[in-house]
Amino acid sequence: SRAVWAATCSTWSDSRPSVGAMNFDPKYMTGTAWSVRVAAHEIAHALGFSKESMEEKNILTPGHIVRGKHRRIVTGKHVQEKARVHFGCDSLKGMELEDEDGDREKEIPHWKERHARDELMAPTVGAGYYTALTMAVFADMEYYSVNWSMAEPMSWGNSSGCEFLNDKCNQTENLAGKYPHMFCNESDKETLRCTSDRRHVGTCTASFIEDKGNSAEKDVCPVVSSYFYNTSEITYNTCSDGSVKHLPGSLTGSDSWCLDAELHSTNADSKHKNVMGVCAQVSCAEGTVKVKYLDNTDEWY
Repeated sequence: SRAVWAATCSTWSDSRPSVGAMNFDPKYMTGTAWSVRVAAHEIAHALGFSKESMEEKNILTPGHIVRGKHRRIVTGKHVQEKARVHFGCDSLKGMELEDEDGDREKEIPHWKERHARDELMAPTVGAGYYTALTMAVFADMEYYSVNWSMAEPMSWGNSSGCEFLNDKCNQTENLAGKYPHMFCNESDKETLRCTSDRRHVGTCTASFIEDKGNSAEKDVCPVVSSYFYNTSEITYNTCSDGSVKHLPGSLTGSDSWCLDAELHSTNADSKHKNVMGVCAQVSCAEGTVKVKYLDNTDEWY
């Protein structure tokens, strides 16, 4: 059973959803900010981000060949326009949907995670940014009016170009160097780095995998995880969690975000000899950004 889900229960004569249902298992709803994004994700499904609604409006196309495989693509006019702008690819036909998690999961559409990891409608809710990409789906439904000024920016995939969308990670030379804020070098699993949404400190121990069932076609895209293994346990390292005390050089708390850094660990017992991401408190007020670091918590810079 799914811990969190939503569905459209009834529609009007024009197919616009009129009644929806949502379910949340409280034990999985941890941090408030994250839970709000999860709720927004599920509300979007109930409002029409669904296979049925996309097929009803003829904006779901199943036969595009991308990276050597037939992919499902959302090809509505607004989706195509906003996707081309976001990725900086004028030949883009639309937005790919995830197709790696089995037939049951394919019935519930989500954006391809390798293309939109931090978006609201990614398969796994992380940052959950409500970008113009998801807004465009609702605009293409034609029974919603979209306030584009409310769209949130997302750095993942922004201005990455057509090659990012069309080429396999395995076939991209110096993947981590070409897309440094998305992918990482899987040969370095010890260096601490920021996740793409800057909410966590992690290591290069996660990945997006395409064509899992075919060893010849399998494609692996290494990414920074939101956790690392500390002795025998999995440790999650959310910068906003003030109880996290084991991150070298980090100041955690409700206003903390992960910032790029260049530190060398002096703790001989630590497996993380290099630190390229630390949590620091960030203040944005009156058009000015200020930062407060560990060991100097009395002063803003």
